[in-house]
Amino acid sequence: MQLKHRAALNGAQLDELDERVLVLGVTEGAARLNITTANRFGGGLRVVSEVRDALDVSVRFGIRLRSSADELVQRSEIFEKVAAWAMGGGWLTTNIRPDRRIYVRCAQLPAAGDQAEWASEYTITFRAYGVPFWQSTNPSSFVAPTTKGNSKALEIAGTAPSMLEFSLTNTSTAELSEFTLTAGTCSMAFEALGLTPGETLELDHDAEGLLRIRIRDGAGAWRSAMAARKAESDDELKVSPGSVTVGWTARRAGLLTVRCYGRYV
Repeated sequence: MQLKHRAALNGAQLDELDERVLVLGVTEGAARLNITTANRFGGGLRVVSEVRDALDVSVRFGIRLRSSADELVQRSEIFEKVAAWAMGGGWLTTNIRPDRRIYVRCAQLPAAGDQAEWASEYTITFRAYGVPFWQSTNPSSFVAPTTKGNSKALEIAGTAPSMLEFSLTNTSTAELSEFTLTAGTCSMAFEALGLTPGETLELDHDAEGLLRIRIRDGAGAWRSAMAARKAESDDELKVSPGSVTVGWTARRAGLLTVRCYGRYV
């Protein structure tokens, strides 16, 4: 039964598991911040680093069934369906944050309790570890040829710094060995790529936010290109919300796609 709150994991709506499931609320906890400080000469402290560690999102639900003998069995079966739905984790979406998603794991299942208590409310706690931010469902992006070094502005959505991603397809007739991309104050440079015609260099992140640098060949097979990143490169292409200038250089013709999933506090 649809109420004013809805929650889905990987597109599977909680209230569609069974028409008797009621989503009663979605609550977002305070972000966990890990702040490292150091003593400052003359007194006081200076902030060395500030990291957002995790973010909890809780979903409350009820089961619309009374407590006859037959219905007690049905309540237990419905509760098991919901628990199985939650245990899988994945991309959580809600109707109160349209066009946003967050990758979560199940941190706490509710106790089943006494199924004879037909008015019981249950709470599932989900926790985002790798990327403790809501993210845009669809990225902002642009596509440009790389025949010559060039630059283009990209509007970064969100209210928190995000990580840029890109795909570079070699459209020339010769091997592409070197490529550099700069975004704002961050840069990544590559050498000895061995990117043959038709292959694609892909820099992206998995659902937990871990950086991947890979090459996809014409048959769709992947191989790592981490070793091709130059030592002077930044760890990530970190960009802030607003307009950012993306520049690149390549010695061969290619097709570049740059994208960014905006993050929200």
